Amino acid sequence: MVADLLVGAVDRLFRASGTAGHSEDSPLQRLWRDVHSAAGHIVLQLGPDASAYAARALSTGPAER
Repeated sequence: MVADLLVGAVDRLFRASGTAGHSEDSPLQRLWRDVHSAAGHIVLQLGPDASAYAARALSTGPAER
């Protein structure tokens, strides 16, 4: 969730920077790429973690927990 909030904040900054922010020399452009890349990492995705947890929780009986 925090990663999604960070991506949203960086997106707003990037949009507000105008065309200057899109330059390859712009530190904001590098930050935008880095944040999007990090947020896309599998360990920060809720879906796979939630699915794995649900599968494990539903596959064990009360005696096995």
